[in-house]
Amino acid sequence: MTIKTILTSLHSSHNTAKNMYTQCLDPSQRCLRSLIIIILIIVLR
Repeated sequence: MTIKTILTSLHSSHNTAKNMYTQCLDPSQRCLRSLIIIILIIVLR
């Protein structure tokens, strides 16, 4: 994947990532699972 592709993916999933980050402020295991899901979505695009 090129840097441009990664940046585009990050930009398009910005709101989702922001929501996941908000959940991360909540001390729970949901944070780790959410981050893994985000990374998988970005990589598999």
